[in-house]
Amino acid sequence: MAQSRYGPVAVSVAIFVAAVTFFVLKPQRSTDADYPDKPITILVHTSPGGGTDAMARVVWKHAERLTGETFVIENSPGAGGQIGYTKLATSRPDGYTAGAITTVSIVTHELTREGVVYEFKKAFRPIARVVHDPSIVAVRADSPFETLDDLIAAARKDPGRYTWGGTFLYGAHHVHYLLFKRAAAAELQYVPFDGGAATRAALLGGHIDVGSGGVSEFAQQVREGELRILVVAGSDRFATVPHVPTYADLGYDIQIGSDRGFAVPAGTPEDRALFLEQTVARVFENPQFLEEAARIGIGETLSYMNGEGFTSYLHQLQDVMRGLLSEENLLR
Repeated sequence: MAQSRYGPVAVSVAIFVAAVTFFVLKPQRSTDADYPDKPITILVHTSPGGGTDAMARVVWKHAERLTGETFVIENSPGAGGQIGYTKLATSRPDGYTAGAITTVSIVTHELTREGVVYEFKKAFRPIARVVHDPSIVAVRADSPFETLDDLIAAARKDPGRYTWGGTFLYGAHHVHYLLFKRAAAAELQYVPFDGGAATRAALLGGHIDVGSGGVSEFAQQVREGELRILVVAGSDRFATVPHVPTYADLGYDIQIGSDRGFAVPAGTPEDRALFLEQTVARVFENPQFLEEAARIGIGETLSYMNGEGFTSYLHQLQDVMRGLLSEENLLR
């Protein structure tokens, strides 16, 4: 079976995580006594209701409770996240605007698209990773595909007949499909959506045959019997759906997930960036946040990195993706 020479490194980048030490910094206020003196906007590049939106809202809800400051969520979906990322990159770097960033899209847009006005390494200062959410392959409960082998057999028999929906071209779930296509020698049509909620709705509505997204985005519908997960693209089985195999269980060398966190525009005063970074760290240590995160289905996916660690992780991920996309002839 053909395997990418990048293997699991291409997506989960687990090899990088082991090589970096991440610290939870002790929270402190900015050295600027007047900051913040007005609400701080948190840009979210996806539609309301998906995993990224849910993550952002729960983090900054508890940040507001713990600090007494005001954080306002502003959704700016569209163009596979590019609209929101552009707005973040071009915002005034004064500490009053931060935004959600997710892999793999945040590091691949400039590699695959014309007209992108930002370069990741120059435009953003990451402040924290909050979630690593393994990608999954899901179908409706009434789908004829009972197992991943069923899906592979059908796609090999009728290449391009079946549709695979996910978020963002060249984002985590699109790369998931590309790796699946290569490893399984099975071709479907990829249909991109602006957020996990839209993918899930299309799958539930019967508009696509297969959906991919973060496991946390589909777990509730699995529990309610509306959807069935065929495989988890994580290193281990997921406790919420322990009966679902990983790719490794089935003999495939695929690991991929969506990393979700936050960044500020490059040039933001470091004391203000650190205030926001340490605020997220403070939230992460708070029992009420951990309880709510578990209640809304993201508890198992929590995976904190501080700003320095997340920056290193993302820079190395971009280098890996450049190689993978070149191999697939997808670089612009």
